Amino acid sequence: LWRCGPFDNRNNISAYRPLPLERDPLDTLAYATGRSGCKAYWTWLDADAYGDFLHSIAVEDQSESACLARTYFDLPAAMEVIITLGGSFSQRTYVDGVMVGEDVVPRNAIVRGGYRMRLAAGAHEIGLALGLEVSPFQVGVLDSAYRAIPGLKWRRFGVPATTAPENPRFVHPIFDGFLRMEAAGNPEPDAKFWKATVQNLNGYTKETQEQLSGPYERGELSWLETWPYYKALVYSQQDVKAAEILARVGGLPGKPTPA
Repeated sequence: LWRCGPFDNRNNISAYRPLPLERDPLDTLAYATGRSGCKAYWTWLDADAYGDFLHSIAVEDQSESACLARTYFDLPAAMEVIITLGGSFSQRTYVDGVMVGEDVVPRNAIVRGGYRMRLAAGAHEIGLALGLEVSPFQVGVLDSAYRAIPGLKWRRFGVPATTAPENPRFVHPIFDGFLRMEAAGNPEPDAKFWKATVQNLNGYTKETQEQLSGPYERGELSWLETWPYYKALVYSQQDVKAAEILARVGGLPGKPTPA
């Protein structure tokens, strides 16, 4: 893929303001003023043997830096696809010049979410504005069931499609299964616990707090379900609230009894 940077990302500022060249058509001869006044050029990066793109190859000091990325692919037929992302960064994602989603949190995620949409057959462009914390990062295109697409071809250059993506929305290969359980009345045991635990492990601690704070205050959580809420507060350094939970946890239902 093509990558341009580094740009300033002190205090994750790139998540809240556009980067230079972000909305411009790709011109590999173009450059902009980057971090500390440097010239930020477009550079071609090859993926390594694991499919990772190493930002550090192009940027010697990547601390507090942001970059742009562009890549192109040909879709063999019109279909619903999922644009997948991987790595630790805040991001804005564009498909054929249309922003399909953003996440201002630089999550340290083992598995990140992606964007599901319907695309026409032919050439397409993916554009990314990334507030990177560490290398590497990944981008992929899968079918609606998270499988490889036969006949899909990656290109060095391409012309963005003139037809806008249809119905782009956020999806997650792990969390969506838990959402279906909840919609069906939460039939699986401990589903709320496991969903919150997996969210915490993938950098979604804020979402865990938003989802469990109300049930906790209403006394609706078991001891087991309270634990990932407590851990989310610890990860977010909300020590006072976390200590309050530890003080109350002895009276919650489901607390283990010492032998």
